[in-house]
Amino acid sequence: MSDFYINLGGDLVVNGSGDLALVQSMSEKDIQHVYMRLMTEPGDFFIYPQLGTQLSMLYRTATKSTNW
Repeated sequence: MSDFYINLGGDLVVNGSGDLALVQSMSEKDIQHVYMRLMTEPGDFFIYPQLGTQLSMLYRTATKSTNW
């Protein structure tokens, strides 16, 4: 079973014929799964509350410690 193709903005992609695009290869599917886990905060999904990372917290820490 194929997954829907989601762009980097988190939107579903529509192909040229107006149908929802599907992921074409296993590598695309794996990349999409890794990206979604990295960009998801823990608690975003009610069913899977531990899914995700605290990447935004790490990003905020890095930007706060920079003195310009």
